[in-house]
Formats: sequence, C-alpha cells, structure tokens
Amino acid sequence: MNLNQTTVEGLRLFRIDDVPDVVEIHNANNPEAPTTPEVLEAVEHRRNPENTFIQFVIERDNHVVAYADCGDVHATKADNTFHLWITVHPQYGRQGLGLALLEESINFAKQHHISQLITACAEAHPHAITWLEKRNFERIGHFFELCLDLINVGEHNLQDNNYLEKITVRELSLKPIATELQSTPDAIRRLFETLSLPLLREVVLPGGATINPSFEEFKAMEFDRPDVDLTTQFLLTADRQYVSWFGILKGTGESAFVNAFDVNHSYCDAELVKLLLLYIAQVARSQGYCFLRIHSGIFDQTTRECSFQLGFTNEPGRLIWKKVIN
Repeated sequence: MNLNQTTVEGLRLFRIDDVPDVVEIHNANNPEAPTTPEVLEAVEHRRNPENTFIQFVIERDNHVVAYADCGDVHATKADNTFHLWITVHPQYGRQGLGLALLEESINFAKQHHISQLITACAEAHPHAITWLEKRNFERIGHFFELCLDLINVGEHNLQDNNYLEKITVRELSLKPIATELQSTPDAIRRLFETLSLPLLREVVLPGGATINPSFEEFKAMEFDRPDVDLTTQFLLTADRQYVSWFGILKGTGESAFVNAFDVNHSYCDAELVKLLLLYIAQVARSQGYCFLRIHSGIFDQTTRECSFQLGFTNEPGRLIWKKVIN
C-alpha cells in the first residue's frame, strides 16, 4: 500500500518491534489503566490473519509517537464498517499526526468499499471528543465503567463468607477453570460452545456490529494472554452444565478488572448475580487490590442493577462514534 510519506514525515506500516513505543503512547494517554508490552504483543500475535486490517505509525526522533489501526477487529463486524483506532503521544499533539493517520485510514477503507468508520474515546478526555467532533464523527453510544472500592465497601458485604454455601444450596458448583481443566481437558471449548458463544451472538454493539468469533479467536482473546490466571477464572455448573463464567485479569496497579461475567439466562436472577459479584470482589481484595472495575458493556440490565445495589459506582467510560465516508 502506498502511504502519503511525501507530506507526512515518518509515516509507515506498523512492525511488531514498535510495541514498546505504542505501549508508551497508551500509558501516557491512559495512566489510570496502564498496559504492558507483553499484553500488547499477545494482542498482536492473536490477530486473525484473514481479517481485513491495517496498522500505521508515525515516527519522530527515532520513536513511534502516533499509531492507528483500521479494519475488522476481534471477530466484531458490521456491514460496510471498519473499526478505527488512533492514538498520539501527548508530547506530539497538535502537529497534524492524528489527522494524517485518519486520512490514511479513510483511504484504506475506501479501497475496500467501506462507507463507515466506528471508533471510541475515553469520556474523560475532552480533547479527544473535540478532535472527533471537528472531524465530523457522530456520537452513537456510551459504555460507562463500574468501580467498587474494595477498601471502603460495606464490611458486611465482603465479610459474609457463606457465598459458597448459598450457591451450593441452589445445587450449583463453583470452581476455578484451572481445576475444571484437570478433569475436563476440553472445558474451554465446552464453555465457548454452550455458554459464551450463544450470549455473544445476542450482542449488538453501537453501529450495528455483531460478535461471532471462532473458537480459536475466542480462546486467543480470552485465555491465551499474559494477564489471565486460570485460578481466578471461575465456572459455575449445574449437573455438569456450564451456567456461568466470570473472572478477573491480573491488574497492573491497584485495580483488578473483570474480564467476563457470562450467566445463562435461565439462572440469571438477582440473588445469584449478587453472590457471584460478591465472590469475585472478595477474590480481588484477597489478592491485595483496592478497586474492582468492570466495563459495563459485558453486563445485562439485571447485573447492572445488582452492581449498584452492592456499592459499585459509575465512572467515566468510553464514548462510541461513527463517521460516514463520503
């Protein structure tokens, strides 16, 4: 692909050895949610090579200072639509680097007869919101973040240690996925086929995107990553049927992040949801975390209502935007 290098110095395609610089850009823009090169390298290695997808960078002073990707991302697709992501190191803002990456992404989309771009930005970043509005992006959605203060949460919540007893009374069994794999080597595939995939297929994201991963994509996205510990990923079973999967990722600071909270509709009542939320909060606190954070996009209405009742609070999340390509 021919890049517009005549007017944009240092513009080129992404290479895997750019990962440390891209991580530095991310962390400079998102100090509240830092990542690591190991996590980003895992993301790169698990990309589906069959997807239509491209990545650009811009170099300054022998370092990558701006990054963009455009195309089909992580089994999430909508008709005539590409996902777009642009990020620029704050020390190199207001130099036209983001606009140059946007123009390259639009050209790439047009070459593939795409008529719409979908992107997101942090709600707490007003400069990003202004930048998108100036480029004629339209806001179409909002995913707020939920946070539970594990230090100051009501002590009666997390010190009520009979969660497992209450679950057992319902003839349910709770165990880490690491334990389940010892007796059922294909547990992750069973989880995918019987619980997670049917729930994923129900999701319609802002802009009309749907999620329909292959097993390989699901496993790569959810389990083949350095921030997943199978001892803190849990399965709830009833007569060997998987009825819930939930867990936390390894945090890089004071916060643990819930990466999954799937519950079979037949079992998704308020009492069980509260028990599972309290259990994962207790696990997070026992590992020394101060906060438990959840991306609201993985919650249904029942789970959101239960989370508020347990003391979770809304925090600034992510805004979803679209741009129609002329």
